[in-house]
This record gives sequence, structure tokens and C-alpha cells, in this order.
Amino acid sequence: FGDVLIPVAYELLEPVAFNADGTSKHNVTTATFPESLAAYPEFASGSGGNEFGMLHTAIDKLGADHVYFFNYDWRLDPMDHAKDLNAMIQKAKAETGHSKVDIAACSMGGAITMAYLATYGYSDIDTCLFITSAFSGSLIGPELLKKNVHIDKDALKHYLNLNVNSETGLDALLDIVVEILDLTEALETLLNGANSMIEALLDRVYTEILAETMCRMPGVWLLIRDDAYEQAKAAFLDEDENAVLIERIDDYHYNVMQKRKQIIDDAMAAGVKVVFTSHYGDAVLPFAPSAIHDADGLLETECTSAGAVVANLGTTLPEGYTQQNECCGKNHLSPDRIIDASASMFPDQVWFFYQVPHVGCLYGSQYNEFLFWLLDSEEQPTVWTNPAYPQFMTTTDKGM
Repeated sequence: FGDVLIPVAYELLEPVAFNADGTSKHNVTTATFPESLAAYPEFASGSGGNEFGMLHTAIDKLGADHVYFFNYDWRLDPMDHAKDLNAMIQKAKAETGHSKVDIAACSMGGAITMAYLATYGYSDIDTCLFITSAFSGSLIGPELLKKNVHIDKDALKHYLNLNVNSETGLDALLDIVVEILDLTEALETLLNGANSMIEALLDRVYTEILAETMCRMPGVWLLIRDDAYEQAKAAFLDEDENAVLIERIDDYHYNVMQKRKQIIDDAMAAGVKVVFTSHYGDAVLPFAPSAIHDADGLLETECTSAGAVVANLGTTLPEGYTQQNECCGKNHLSPDRIIDASASMFPDQVWFFYQVPHVGCLYGSQYNEFLFWLLDSEEQPTVWTNPAYPQFMTTTDKGM
């Protein structure tokens, strides 16, 4: 099986392979949009439940000549992206005549924004909104780089239940089939076979495929949290061959990731308004132990919320649980007993949304209206500022 498929997988991934120094092996990258969105009229009709829905909303509210889309090649060094982001901010200020900008940092854009703040400071920023952001890394990333890979039965069941949807009712049929397989222990047998295959091929997959692709991409390393960083480096990087790459990723990890709370505290002390949104009620791909953690389909809620305590998928916090921190006597426990936001680095500045997908900025949604309420606030908004927007919210239909 490995002899047949590993060369095919390598051939598919080789076009995005990296050199040992952390630079792209081939001259490929993603599209960028250096002008205001007035130069790109197609963004005025975007309706997707992602960044494009938010860009369309921003054009409606601000005019396309006041909206800039900083797109980036996620494989590359976030510290290099910070330079380009600073150039766009200076361009936006010059072209609009405004002295400050707002940043809406989606997903990995949160890490790039942190690299920008750490390098260029805070004087050009009015509000910084982190939307399901990777500024705290991820839980599954370190496990994959530590080769802690296997399919967990409970995580697989949650993933299938939450992510296989069908108007024909096939998703309900799949749930029944999976439950029958589980009750007859056939599911356990199937997964044991799959995990045995994974274990037998894991070293080859990493050595023959991932060593030249994922493991050499600086952007991948910004997902690695502190408890796994040095171990993952030792497992995949050579001190001599990858010396330049190691210098790159160490710069971000030790000067941005480890200092992220101090960076944001300093930004707020300088007058920047900082807010976070975090989503839950969905599962990540079930290929590592952390897949049992509640997530938004791509990043774990614990990470996007800057450290909230979150019950595993399908469970709640223990009976009688009390929040970790007093927070001036205010309640930060979710009514569904899944989240303790008091443990977050910024408990008063993070809002949680149940069953809104990762980023999830669907055009025309009340979720987008909430985001622009945050961006329009003249003072630092908190979860106590507006009774219409409590700390915990849910959706019933497409962000409404």
C-alpha cells in the first residue's frame, strides 16, 4: 500500500515543497490584492460564509475605497508577512487620509497580526478584531508534528455527525450505520486495522513526504504551542541543514507566540481596542488525540479563545464546576455548561458562538453586524457593554 501511494502523494505535494532554509522550492504563491477593494469589484458581491462575506459587508458599510484585503501565502514566514502588512497599512492611511486602521484578523491572520504588532507597534491601529484566530496556535498541530497520529473512535463519530450533512437524509442514515457498527464492535475492529496501517506507514510518510513539504514551511510552525515546540523541532529539523529555518521559526515562537499576552496588554495600554470571537460545537479532523476537543471545524475553541476551559465534544463541565478565576464576581460560565471563559487571557473581551463555522462571516448575517458593532465601538467593548451581545450566543440559521 505504501509503495504504491506514497510516491503518488509526494508527487501531488512536491509543487508546494520547501527548501531546507524555509523558502519555497518553486515559484508559486497565492493571489494578493495590493490596492483598495475599489480595484476589485468582484468583492462587492461575495456572499460566502468566510472572509469574502465580511469584505462584502465592509464595502457596503465603508465604501470599497476604504477596505483593504491582506491575503497571504500561509506557508511562509509570518515575520515576513508582517513587513508586507505594515506596507499595506501605510498605503491605506496615505490613500484614505485616516491616521489609523482597523484590523480584522481571520484564522492564521491572527498570528500574522501578532507578528506585526510585535515588530511595528500599535500607533497605527484603532481596533484589532481576532476572528477565530490562530494567534494561540492549535492543539492538533503539535500532535501531528510529534507523530502522535491515530483515529479516535469517539472523535470520528463526532466528526461524522457534525460535518456530514445531506438534504436527502443520508447523514441520518450514516449516523445509524456508524452506531450499529459501534454496538457490534465492528467499528473498533475497522479502526484498529486503520490505526495499525497508520503506525506501520507513519515514519515513511513523514520521511518521504512531509519532511520536504509541511515540516519545512515556517507557517506551519506558528501553530505549535510551547509544550511541544522544542520536541517537534528535534524530531524533524537538523540543526545544521535547517539552521536558517530554525532561526526564522524561533524568532516568531520566542518573540511573538510566547509574549502574546504582553503584546496585547501593551497594545491596549497604548489605546488599541482588542476583541476576540471564538466558535464551538464542531470537530476537527479525527487524526490525533486532541480531536476530541470542542472546535469550530478547524481550530480548537481553547486556542481561539485565548485559553478558556472547554469541555470535550459531547460533554459538559463537571457537575458543581465553578469558574477558575473570580473576575470581579462576574459569571463567565456558558449557560450550556461547556465553557469557562474566566480562564481566558482576556475573559471580558472574548465572545463565543455555538455552531458558527470557522471564520463564518456570512454576508447578510447578524454575526457580521455584531463584528461591525465591535469595530465601530468608540471605547473598548466588553461582554458587558451591550445586553444584545452577551458573551455566549448561538445560531439557528446561517449566522442569524
